[in-house]
Amino acid sequence: GISKVGSYTGNGGAGDTGQVITTGFNPRLVMIKRASGTSNWYILDTTRGFTSSNNKRLKLNSNAAQDATGSNIYVVPLSTGFRVNIETSEWNANGSEYIYYAHA
Repeated sequence: GISKVGSYTGNGGAGDTGQVITTGFNPRLVMIKRASGTSNWYILDTTRGFTSSNNKRLKLNSNAAQDATGSNIYVVPLSTGFRVNIETSEWNANGSEYIYYAHA
């Protein structure tokens, strides 16, 4: 498998307690959207520097330039998936539903 579509329920954690999603591969691209409320479609990818210390992101529903705050690491790539590293309504609110697409 080089890609996976799925969903997760936010756990409200951040950092090491953030929600872990297992894809079976190290993703080079992740797209996430909150399904249980209004939110942006976010894309993080290795072309923009998707690593454990850099999360430049694009909003698919906006014509704005890529956003990189430098202080927020939204998602951390793992060897077998990714961890949502921030507790906000758009990424990992406790009990909220999210959909994702990941590609190796």
